Amino acid sequence: MDEHVQSLLSAYLDQEVSDEEAERIAAHLESCKECREAFDELKAVKNGLFSLYNAFDLPSGFPASVMSRINEADIPPFINRRFAVMAGFLTLVMLSVFVAGTYPVLYTVMKLASLFVMIGMTLLRAAAVVAGALPYLPIIFYAGAVCFIIVALWLLWRLLTATGVKKGELS
Repeated sequence: MDEHVQSLLSAYLDQEVSDEEAERIAAHLESCKECREAFDELKAVKNGLFSLYNAFDLPSGFPASVMSRINEADIPPFINRRFAVMAGFLTLVMLSVFVAGTYPVLYTVMKLASLFVMIGMTLLRAAAVVAGALPYLPIIFYAGAVCFIIVALWLLWRLLTATGVKKGELS
């Protein structure tokens, strides 16, 4: 048997499968060690839960008491089924109308975005060609960065001297 039956093991353990499926699963469990181990593990968990449940002594009439309290409770329905179905249907209709109405706009925006990406890639390729043609381009960038730092430091010095920070006159 090629396919494993692990997804059916819980239903098989609870006897919720047809007779044909039960026979197929039983035959598979005899031949497949992996599924048999999973089944034994599932059976151990179920038996553990039943033994835990039976370990507690509930007062007599406890289930009936709980059910009567549930039935007596005045809990208004939050949303009735008809309203939920109608709201879901209207939401689906509105969403369909929105998507259908905005499709031309979305299509145009996507085409423009694609165009801008292609233009950007072309400019990037052109910049790479220009950079490859100029062997001194990195030196020019470094010189420009040094000039920028010098100007920034000079402006900072001017700012500090104009506010009196250099003289120790903090306010």
